[in-house]
Amino acid sequence: MSNPASPSIRRKFRPNFLYSIISVALVLIMAGVFSLVILLGQGLITSFKEQVNVLVELNPETGTEGVDSVSLYLKSQDWVKATSVEFISKDEALMELQEEFEYLMQMDLPNPLFDMIQFNVAAHILRQDSLQVIKETLLAKNEIRDVYYQEGIVEGLSKNLKDVSLIAFAVSLVLLVIATTLIYNTNKLALYSNRFIIKNMQLVGASWTHITRPYLTRSALHGILSAVLAMAALGGGLGFLYRSLPEMGSAVGEKQLFFVFLALALGGILINLLSTLYTVSRFLRMRTDDLY
Repeated sequence: MSNPASPSIRRKFRPNFLYSIISVALVLIMAGVFSLVILLGQGLITSFKEQVNVLVELNPETGTEGVDSVSLYLKSQDWVKATSVEFISKDEALMELQEEFEYLMQMDLPNPLFDMIQFNVAAHILRQDSLQVIKETLLAKNEIRDVYYQEGIVEGLSKNLKDVSLIAFAVSLVLLVIATTLIYNTNKLALYSNRFIIKNMQLVGASWTHITRPYLTRSALHGILSAVLAMAALGGGLGFLYRSLPEMGSAVGEKQLFFVFLALALGGILINLLSTLYTVSRFLRMRTDDLY
């Protein structure tokens, strides 16, 4: 005759793996959110960097052929955002600055401005030393009179990017330690109720490999489930963000998202496996009396 209390006993000693899966998923979501925030920030910074204008002032005697030559030269350079190259005549420039030069227009004085070409530098090259080299290169051309860019913005942006990178690196390390610790403690609690089963299997002669294999297999599966839950949550959050702020859609590319999700999946599985292996091995090394 079966013991009616046996089902409740089995439930009592059954590890709470649902709690483990959800807890690991929450940790992965936290890590994923931080990774996406960094990527979104980098995308916005790249967009901002490529909006810094560089003005090439042309010599008065430069004709149409000279303008076309300079424009084609700029579009062919990898340090120029090709779609940003734009010719601005001195008359167009005067109209844009009509409030500042209203007296010239009223007094019919000569236009003091020059024809110019405006372009944006590619984000990867936007540094103070690189812009100085670009300026010297352009000034060597006979068609070009002078080159202007906002030096203060470039210097401030470079300094802020360095500070943000250091902070992001430090926070990443802290989050990695926190995520590893939380996942380890979660798996330890989930397996704690099975410590006597693990030890009994060892006492009857089962090898460590035989004992740990089913726990590692289940741990890998749970890591995959946690990663799927985390990716579903992050994907839904990104979808809502892109619908609310469509301009954010170009900040993170599909390739970057793929690597973030892949890192979450591999990280969840690997940390799960290592923490489970360590926990089971720890129970196997303990004396029976220490299990109580």
